[in-house]
Amino acid sequence: MKQFINVILLLLLVTLHQKVSGEGLRVETSATGYYNVYVNGTQWIRGSQAFFFANGGKYTTEGSLGQLGNLTLRNIENDQGQDMLGFWKRITYNYYADDTPIQLSIKSYVEGGVPAVVFGQKFLKDTPGTKAPPNVTIIGGFPNFEFFFPSVAKVGYLSFGGNWLGDEAKTMATYNVTNPIGIDMRDGYEGGPVCMFNPTGSAVVISPFNQFMSASMWVNKKGFFRGSLHWGIMGTVDFIPAGFEYQTIMYYGEGINNAFEGWGKLMRKWYGKRDLRSSDITLTNMGYWTDEGTAYHDAPEEGKDYEDTLLELKESPKQKHVPYKYVQLDDWLYERDDNNGTISLTPRNGTVPDGLTFLHEKTGLAIVLQNGFWSNETSYASQNGGNFSFLISGSSAVPLGGDFWDYLFSKAKAWGLKVYQQDWMKEQSLLVKEFQTNLTLGRQWLVDMGLAAERYGITIQYSGALPRHALQSLEIPAVTQARVSEDFGESMDQWKIGITSIFANALGLAPFKDSFISTHDAFTNSSNTRLEFESMVATISTGAVGLGNKINSDVRFNVAQSCCNADGLILGPSKPATAIDAQIMEGAYNNSMGPKGEVWTTYSVIGKYTFGMIFSSLEGRHKYNVTITDQFGPDFQESKLYNPNFVNSLVSVHKGFKLLLCCSNLPPFFTSVFTSPVLTVGPQKTEVVLIGEGFKHVPISPRRVKSINVTSDAVFVTLVGVPGERLSFIYAVQEEWRTIWWTFDHTRLGVLALNVSTPSVPTSSPPPPPSGATTVTSQFAYIALLGTMGIVRSHFSL
Repeated sequence: MKQFINVILLLLLVTLHQKVSGEGLRVETSATGYYNVYVNGTQWIRGSQAFFFANGGKYTTEGSLGQLGNLTLRNIENDQGQDMLGFWKRITYNYYADDTPIQLSIKSYVEGGVPAVVFGQKFLKDTPGTKAPPNVTIIGGFPNFEFFFPSVAKVGYLSFGGNWLGDEAKTMATYNVTNPIGIDMRDGYEGGPVCMFNPTGSAVVISPFNQFMSASMWVNKKGFFRGSLHWGIMGTVDFIPAGFEYQTIMYYGEGINNAFEGWGKLMRKWYGKRDLRSSDITLTNMGYWTDEGTAYHDAPEEGKDYEDTLLELKESPKQKHVPYKYVQLDDWLYERDDNNGTISLTPRNGTVPDGLTFLHEKTGLAIVLQNGFWSNETSYASQNGGNFSFLISGSSAVPLGGDFWDYLFSKAKAWGLKVYQQDWMKEQSLLVKEFQTNLTLGRQWLVDMGLAAERYGITIQYSGALPRHALQSLEIPAVTQARVSEDFGESMDQWKIGITSIFANALGLAPFKDSFISTHDAFTNSSNTRLEFESMVATISTGAVGLGNKINSDVRFNVAQSCCNADGLILGPSKPATAIDAQIMEGAYNNSMGPKGEVWTTYSVIGKYTFGMIFSSLEGRHKYNVTITDQFGPDFQESKLYNPNFVNSLVSVHKGFKLLLCCSNLPPFFTSVFTSPVLTVGPQKTEVVLIGEGFKHVPISPRRVKSINVTSDAVFVTLVGVPGERLSFIYAVQEEWRTIWWTFDHTRLGVLALNVSTPSVPTSSPPPPPSGATTVTSQFAYIALLGTMGIVRSHFSL
């Protein structure tokens, strides 16, 4: 009976909305409230029954044995319009749960050229008794998705969930409708966005579109509709006020990275998220960290307090030349209760005797302050004799209103606070039960904090955050970055941030891999190579580069030089390095078509030129063919592939060009290669290729190279630096490598006029490493460069 009714409903869909040929996303709707999702003409998803808990009961669009349910459809409405995203069409279903009206809507922007559909649920009157039973994580489901059976789409998925912006419980697998119990997605309060894709890379991102702190997703693993996915309001809420509306967005893109990028761009536009990353000192300059895993997290230098320890940072022969611009102060600083809850941010007795203002002024370092969750004993709360309104909940507390944050940040500004690190966000959210029962408390907590920080010119890092916190940052410009991995040293996989960085970057957040130290050898007997690895990942992440060595230990300054200029400015790429689509698809399909391990890409954009980078760390002796032009888009310029460590090794990159990556099982455990566009000069079309600074993690960074000007007989490269800083810049003319030296004067600018004559006057080989440095340790990797003209084999040091 049920199957017969479903067939009739599908026929209604086809009758009411004739299929339209064409590419992209399409949602077909019907007068009965059913809908199907098609991607490039193939059905991926069938709409499942809508349901709601209201007035102490459950209401569904379908009853047992295929009968109509008790969620009654009264009528439908159609309208259209235009907003900041573009032209839209909408169908609205007016349902009733007895006398409680609930509007469900499907709003499509596809016909207006935006590959997005927004599903809405709106409560038109006060609705009590909405709390869901324990096994259901939402109070009502719409949209509700079943995957088409049999699934010709072969749908795979990437799901985020848990701590560190969803990195903790991120999963990749195929959606197996024959075994829905095996669907491994973190749902409920700790769940996050889901990306669905097919083997060719067509992808759909699904996430909350608003009400981020009260939204949830539920994976149904029981009953007839097991395996279905449902989005709605978190199931612990027992009352919905009139007018409350929750929306879910579905966004389509060709390629997983492209889908996330387009989704994020749309979300940032809708919420007007301003990009303040360039004003965050931890994202622009190297700093010193004292958090978990660093030398001074648990205790200062023996026989000293923290103040003396940090003052020595500027005097130690092994540290004073390292260009730190700030110091991060962790939870050892302030008074905590027995559960590690913060009582007050005033320094504990004996930690900084002369105060934080003295420390800031004496060291000249800006301050980054870490704070976890508030204790129920916090001295700021009026309940404990303080001056501010707090909600006390169990062992924790939450400030109510912006006046507390204004007080805190105005005081902190005086002692040099530049970045507030809000840590333990998952723990805070789970300790305060009201975050999961109140529709607005979570949002108000974060918005109040962010608005006050912006008023005082302070930026915020989210650490230990759930995906919902990351999504909420769309409304909070002061949030510029987020931790996307667990603490340094906790596991060998701590650095694997390429996938979660896709999510962070889409929201306009810089991904932070955590600080690191050069003397740590939990993973390898060679701490120096480990530092090189950590430094590389931190630099190409565009997040903070933070060292935490003991004061009297060797920092290996050559590694510090590799990430930064002489003044500590991080010379990173234009965007965070992110995992390629094939890596994610291999995680889902496990069919040996993608890399076994990590393969990330990023790039630097200088004017109209794009300089690409491929970073890889494969498992064991695994190899992988990566198509260069697929990674940098159809507009990728004619380029040369190179590694700065190999003189006169340039390989032409053409459409379809493949690079065979391999051999990341020896120190330094990674490989990196670069692409540089071919510049043609003069009537002879002399080929000039810019290699950049050979000893930097990112040889050509937009923070170093400000412009490239090609004239009829020369190439001029404008660089910025520090007075007295000396660098070498490598370039190639007709594949002959040349080097030009430059020392910056007080103007901080250097305009390099490159000698492009051919043949050239003999030039010296690439310069030795800067004084006090050693050549970056590297392995010999066997690389096969596959092109249409044949196979070129080279031994590159990668």
